[in-house]
Formats: sequence, C-alpha cells, structure tokens
Amino acid sequence: MRKSLNDFDTENELLIRYAENGFTESMLKLSIQILINRTDEKRISEAYKWLFLAKFLGDQQSDKHTIIFQSCMTESQIEEGEKLVDTWVSTKQTEFNENIITDWSRELLELWTESNGKLNFH
Repeated sequence: MRKSLNDFDTENELLIRYAENGFTESMLKLSIQILINRTDEKRISEAYKWLFLAKFLGDQQSDKHTIIFQSCMTESQIEEGEKLVDTWVSTKQTEFNENIITDWSRELLELWTESNGKLNFH
C-alpha cells in the first residue's frame, strides 16, 4: 500500500520520496543534506547520484554544483555514483512498464515519455 503525505514520519522521509519521484528541488536538497551530514566517504556517491539526476532533469542549480562536486570526488566515487544512477533508472523503468507513475514529477514523466522509456543518463 502506498503512503499518503500524512504517513511520513519525518521531513527527511518525505524529501527522499519526492527525490525518488524526480522532483529536482528535492534531489538538490537531498544531495546537499547528505553531503553535509555524511558519516563516511561512501555517502558522497549517493549525494552525487541525486545531484546528477537533478541536473539531467534540467535543474540549473544542480548543473553548477555538479561541476564543483566532481572536482572534489575520486574516480571510484564518481563510478559508484553512476552505478546508483543506473539502479535508479532501472527502478523507474520498472515503474514505467507497470504504469506506477502517478507520483512522478512532470519533468521526469515528460522526459521518460519523450524518450519512449529509453533514457540514457550517461
């Protein structure tokens, strides 16, 4: 059963939900939150994932941050972030195929539909 907006325990849970559904402002906020509060260097790849996806979906702020972000990351951290992007895309492909898209952002839905479900994020 899907959660309604009233079912989320924390603001962070809601932020993650919106990011997962392609809302670029939430993706940007989440990437910054992860970066600031990270407990280990592996989390930087997760932050990069959200920043990269927001940039791909057209967020101009994320575009600027991605360049700075990449300059502070190792090649392996970037590769790990790209793997996380691929996992997210795979999940979205499954949702699209099963028509579980009602919570998707307009940008994500339009981009996915225009590409006939064959987005290339790299």
